[in-house]
Amino acid sequence: GVDLERFTPANRAAGSRVREKFGVRSDETVLLFAGSGFERKGLRFALEAAALCAPNMPLKFFIVGHGDRAKHRKLVHRLHLDGRVMFLGRRENIEEFYAAADVFILPTLYEPFGSVVLEAMASGLPCIVSSTSGAAEILSHGVDSLVAQDPTSSPELAHLVELLRDAETRARIGTAARQTAMNYSLDANVSRTLDLYRRVCEIKSRS
Repeated sequence: GVDLERFTPANRAAGSRVREKFGVRSDETVLLFAGSGFERKGLRFALEAAALCAPNMPLKFFIVGHGDRAKHRKLVHRLHLDGRVMFLGRRENIEEFYAAADVFILPTLYEPFGSVVLEAMASGLPCIVSSTSGAAEILSHGVDSLVAQDPTSSPELAHLVELLRDAETRARIGTAARQTAMNYSLDANVSRTLDLYRRVCEIKSRS
């Protein structure tokens, strides 16, 4: 479940302040990666995709979370992304970074679900998510998200990022993402869990 009041498109004003603080120009697209365990969550492939887009697309890449920062800083340098990528560590105000971003990307190699995906969607962000994430089970490619079939394919990820270069496309998918996330509120999660327990108890009582 996701807190729909904390993660909401209404945070955009706070997001604008974050963009200003980190020197994001009005013409730049902000990609956001959030998660700890950079290797498993595919940060390398997201960075490679950003490098493929960078020559034709002004962008900044925010990385929130914890992982092998030194290793990935070296990769940033090899990919000529210096000045475009910001390692921001863990953030208590993560909702403001969702609000500051234009696109959320998580090409995870494996993820049981991925709460960050729901948080981003609830914030009205179009998300690029790998098919190997459990969250992909509730998504509709091209409607409320873009689903990468191969999270290790940087060209595929770059193509999906470029599809979201258009502001109208981002707005359309982001609006649909919020609608999908509203089906997975904290209250709905608790209610469905209790319903499951009740059904199990009924079955047990009849056996």
